[in-house]
Amino acid sequence: MAARAALALAAWLTCLAPASAVLRTSTGNGVQVLTGDTFEAATNDGFWLAEFYAPWCGHCKKLNPILDEIAPEMLANHNMHIGKVDATVHKTLSNDMGVKGFPTLKFRLSGEEEWKTYDGGRKAKDLIGFAERMSNKPVAEIKTDADFDAFIERTYNGAEVGFMLGGSASSDLPAPLVSWWTEMATANQASAYFSMTDRSVKCTQHHLPARPSCNP
Repeated sequence: MAARAALALAAWLTCLAPASAVLRTSTGNGVQVLTGDTFEAATNDGFWLAEFYAPWCGHCKKLNPILDEIAPEMLANHNMHIGKVDATVHKTLSNDMGVKGFPTLKFRLSGEEEWKTYDGGRKAKDLIGFAERMSNKPVAEIKTDADFDAFIERTYNGAEVGFMLGGSASSDLPAPLVSWWTEMATANQASAYFSMTDRSVKCTQHHLPARPSCNP
């Protein structure tokens, strides 16, 4: 009698649970297994990266462990959820999302945005860099020597792509130029880092005027 009552109570509580609590099935490592029935409701809130894969795809087999590895860090540090859809099973959803090959990665920052295709690198560092860029402002303000050096280390000396708009410490950058730069950064935020600085001396020290990553 008591066991039957407990089962009935559990079933009742499940029915009362919010939709988001029952729509997502985790693989146990932070990656959410999504289906044609659950995709829209599960991804309707927050920053999402969704993989559409085929079980037989070699590239997918390489990517899936990487997503499993970085998913907890991406959620904790950048509030980015990662989900995956078996496109060979959920064909209608895959077609609606414009999936043409495998793996296809789609992302959006909120439920109000349209899904976009992620076409960057698939290594862990590439995906972590993507999450970092998209969870911050499109244009980073370089205010200190430490900020400048960190940006240079990541982009000019490192593997990431970066662009810097530099001005003179004695005058402000023209407002139209700043507006255009911000538009450019927003449109290309998924693939590159953008920054602004008035530290023209540092640009000269790094011999950057002749390179596209610094524009004094």
